[in-house]
Amino acid sequence: MITRNARQSRDMEQMILDYGGEPVQVPLMTYEPVLFDKNDKCQLLNDIKSSDWLVFTSGNTVKFFFDLVDPQKDLHQVKIAAVGVKTKAVLETYDLKVDFVPNTFTADALADIFCKDGSKRGSVFIPMGQLAKAKLKSQLTEAGFKVKTKVVYNTMINKASQQLLTDLVFGDKIDVITFASPSAVTFFTELLKGYDYHNLLRNKVIACIGAVTAEQAASYGFRPSVVPEHYTGKELIQAVAKFYMEE
Repeated sequence: MITRNARQSRDMEQMILDYGGEPVQVPLMTYEPVLFDKNDKCQLLNDIKSSDWLVFTSGNTVKFFFDLVDPQKDLHQVKIAAVGVKTKAVLETYDLKVDFVPNTFTADALADIFCKDGSKRGSVFIPMGQLAKAKLKSQLTEAGFKVKTKVVYNTMINKASQQLLTDLVFGDKIDVITFASPSAVTFFTELLKGYDYHNLLRNKVIACIGAVTAEQAASYGFRPSVVPEHYTGKELIQAVAKFYMEE
């Protein structure tokens, strides 16, 4: 089961097919842009202009941010940091240079290096979704950075997938469930709220894209069996394949 939407998971689906598996698409969330009026847009551009760094934590953030901002006219020599090679790749589709990507694809790793590297001091602007945690902002603020954030999109539960999800879980039609974000875990449990499904999942492989997602899964009583070393969809499917090969 792939819990991302189709646009984000084409490569994952193809990899599963290449390994001889059967991908089942159950998108658990949808995304909506935050509407900015003229004053909101003006404030956003001023925040960017006054920043030394723009920090992007996901491809979704990049997409919705540049629906509001012209990447060639509005960035004013600001440096760009990305959490992960996939986010970097999305930024590069806008012909932008990415100045920094941490070796470990987490916001914690980015914050750790920023806090230790004196050359990265200054002001930071972080566009985000409404469900993003405030930890990155807190870490950078405590280290002396001037940090501003702005919500540019909302992540919503996809209730249209509820019946399909219920049929798959209670019909025992899946072997692996992949989670690519903590929100996916939360929405999975919300869509099955009121159902006794934990026993049905005990023999399923729970695969999480990273440590934070795995922690969220564990907090809901799941036991993640697969967490890749590098936090990308490609690495996640490769790790699932490796898990089965080593069984």
